[in-house]
Amino acid sequence: MNKLTKLTSLTHYCKVPSYYGPQNLPENSISVFKNIKNLTIANAVLREINFKEIKTLSNLNELNLIETEITEIPREVEELENLTTLNLELNHIENVPDFIGNLVNLKKLVLKNNELIKFPSTIQKLTNLELLDLSYNKIEDEIPSYLNSFENLKEVVFSHNTNITGITLSNDSLIECKYDLRNICYEKHVSCLDSSIEACNGSGNNVCQSESGECNNETIKDDCKEILNYIKDKYPERSCDCTNNSEGEVVELNIINHEFTDEDIKKILSYNTISKLIYTLVVLPDYELDDNT
Repeated sequence: MNKLTKLTSLTHYCKVPSYYGPQNLPENSISVFKNIKNLTIANAVLREINFKEIKTLSNLNELNLIETEITEIPREVEELENLTTLNLELNHIENVPDFIGNLVNLKKLVLKNNELIKFPSTIQKLTNLELLDLSYNKIEDEIPSYLNSFENLKEVVFSHNTNITGITLSNDSLIECKYDLRNICYEKHVSCLDSSIEACNGSGNNVCQSESGECNNETIKDDCKEILNYIKDKYPERSCDCTNNSEGEVVELNIINHEFTDEDIKKILSYNTISKLIYTLVVLPDYELDDNT
């Protein structure tokens, strides 16, 4: 393979039956390709020796380490000064080290499907970012305002986290932005925003509170949240699917339950905006099996 001197893009995908478990990436399988610019490794376990090889790839622009069982970002990544894309999705990363802020040429940073609980503070140094994806983590934090100063930021994906609060970003450069609708609002509208996010125009008491993401004078309407909380509190094992309209009013409800009381039904029917209701009643047979069955 060391004769492939013109190779600039390499993908190593380890596809084996699941019962074999994760497979180690073989040694000396990367460093021989000195001209590599795009490297993707997926579904393989990376060890220290592998990262030592990766750091020798001085021409590397794009690094994708997907589902590689890493729990922290290795120091060797700091050596990749020409890196413009770093994708570490589907791993077990809890923290982003400060040295990532030294990768000032980064344009795309993808950390989706990890274990982050806060917005990484070192991102503040990555002012050339065009894409930031922190979806499917456990972030319970306020949207950092410094991201508004990123003039090239075109796409942010913060959805499917525990509880992201505060004010949505207002960058004029944004083309796509995805948030969880609860506990956020906006003071400046940009074209990528979902219409369900509440506006706070800053006049009078109608100001967006950064800590809660709600307007001072009213709470964001969310019928589905009320219904799901009601059912979860009374019947933790029950399932329910719910859909709101852009006004936060429930329009579709799908319930699977066999113990609802008249009080529960009355509560659900009090939401007069429901246009589609599916109620599945589970009835179990009332008999006993004897020893001869």
